[in-house]
Amino acid sequence: SAARFNWQPHKMKLAIVGQGAIGTLFAYYYRLKAPTLLVKKAGETPKQLLTEEGIYHNIDLVNLNVLQSNSDENSLSGFDAIIITVKGYQLAALIGQLVNWVSVSTRLILVQNGMGGAQLLAKAFPKHLIYTGTTTDAVYKKDPFTYQVTATGKLDIGPLWQMSSGAQYTARPLDLLTEKNWALAFFSNHPNYVYHEDIAPALFTKLAINAVINPLTATLNIKNGQLLLYPQQVSELKEEIFSVYTAANIDYSATALSNSIDSVIKSTRNNWSSMQQDVLHHRQTENETVLGFLLNLATQFELNTPVMDKLYDELTTIDKTYM
Repeated sequence: SAARFNWQPHKMKLAIVGQGAIGTLFAYYYRLKAPTLLVKKAGETPKQLLTEEGIYHNIDLVNLNVLQSNSDENSLSGFDAIIITVKGYQLAALIGQLVNWVSVSTRLILVQNGMGGAQLLAKAFPKHLIYTGTTTDAVYKKDPFTYQVTATGKLDIGPLWQMSSGAQYTARPLDLLTEKNWALAFFSNHPNYVYHEDIAPALFTKLAINAVINPLTATLNIKNGQLLLYPQQVSELKEEIFSVYTAANIDYSATALSNSIDSVIKSTRNNWSSMQQDVLHHRQTENETVLGFLLNLATQFELNTPVMDKLYDELTTIDKTYM
């Protein structure tokens, strides 16, 4: 089984990029592999993760901009795998910095909200093996240095080279079976992972969920569960998203996807969405990789999407005040 498979010809050299809640959570999940957390600024204070088991804070912080030689055996470059958990709008700027940290065999693993980031990464690193996925882990910032885990979610992950949308951009492994066994063993460090041969359906499902919950809760300044008080707005937004999926020939069931959205609203009723928290704390939102991605598709098919347009414009105006 995946849990028993343990292919480790040498000690893995793992890095995690992203010093926020999800990056810190993944540092905790992969703590036995002693990951290095790459950050943008030197002298950052280590973040603490508050879990039922206690506080974990033994994370090696390294300045992302520090140049290291791949030929130096003590170098921090040339990682076996790099997990990338930055916000969607941070990815383009990050790509140039990543060059100093990868070798030809480095696997790049992107865990993000929204869509489009994996293809951007693949265009920059066409010879590298790339995995992409999304997570429903619920973590919030308790104080400037501590994150509270409120729910252990699911990690949906899969290889970009087998993704039905965007596979042409990236390299494929020479031995698919060996690579899949590596992936199953590696991702089993997450307590609730699901490996997908084709990750596209899972990503488009999560995109629809995010596109309903995040923009509405952010602009209305409400908790997820309070969306139950706005059934018309939720319904109209669903209809527009589904019209985009239909036009783009994305494989989905409107009934199942609508039920999934409703289920997440109810199961996370007491949570604040990540986009609402971004607006509250005057941080840029992931508007472009969520609604922006959908609106680009809508434009291609000449669809009328007034609800998404309005929400996108509201969030764009808010983002401009923080940029």
